[in-house]
Amino acid sequence: VRVFAEASPMTITTIATSAETNFKDGFAFPHMAASTRAGSRVIFTGYRNSSEEIAAYSNGEFSTVAKANFNMQRGFTGLSAISSSATRTTFVGTTARGVGIYVHSADAPLATVIESGSAGFTSVDYPSIDAAGHVAFQAIRNGTAGIYAVREAGGAVVPVYNASQVLPGSGGELSPMQYN
Repeated sequence: VRVFAEASPMTITTIATSAETNFKDGFAFPHMAASTRAGSRVIFTGYRNSSEEIAAYSNGEFSTVAKANFNMQRGFTGLSAISSSATRTTFVGTTARGVGIYVHSADAPLATVIESGSAGFTSVDYPSIDAAGHVAFQAIRNGTAGIYAVREAGGAVVPVYNASQVLPGSGGELSPMQYN
């Protein structure tokens, strides 16, 4: 199994294989972030030394976006739902306090977007980020499933859609959004 990036047309660069020491315990969920002047960036979940991490590969270098250590009382115990754009990556992180959505940027420290248990949110999942750092995510807030957005980590949460609304143009034919 190989994770790879296209450095230029018709060129394949091997980033990691199961035969190498970097991520010999495995890797999954690779995806390309948008190319920037600095080059392409590949984000993936990697497993090494019995620990899970979200890793980035750009210009021949690996970097760690976030790392889960199952022996820590504080910090991430699980990572999922990765989304990247340019130099920003958002993901769902599980901590001893609960589940949250976080943003990592190449030029800023790790930041919290939202955590379950705050502002009426009981569940948060499936974040998506754009190159400007705006994050959209699916969540349950005050008992109602919906889609929400923030302009920046820690910023005001804006409701985009909730399950009690009829989608515009649907004529009421679409059933409300389901969230499990």
